[in-house]
Amino acid sequence: MALLEKAAGAGHGHATFALGCIHNVWTEHEHAVGWFTKAAEAGMPKAMFNLAVMLDDGRGVAAPDYTAAAAGPGRLSPPSHMSDFKPSFLELCASL
Repeated sequence: MALLEKAAGAGHGHATFALGCIHNVWTEHEHAVGWFTKAAEAGMPKAMFNLAVMLDDGRGVAAPDYTAAAAGPGRLSPPSHMSDFKPSFLELCASL
């Protein structure tokens, strides 16, 4: 493991990819995302794919809080041309 980390620190793409795979197997997803990101930035297609799958699955990243964003003070008001719609419809749209 120490040799892989040394090689990854020197910018070796295959070593960073291998570390991402190891951390992913160990279910240390935050570390895996970090290593896959570095390997993807080094141009490794397999790392790009693994990183995309992990991000799509929500592994290794904090889940967004959509309910807080929809109910928060920054919620957008409907455009003026939508004023004839029923409030229940607008509430439904805002909750998406």
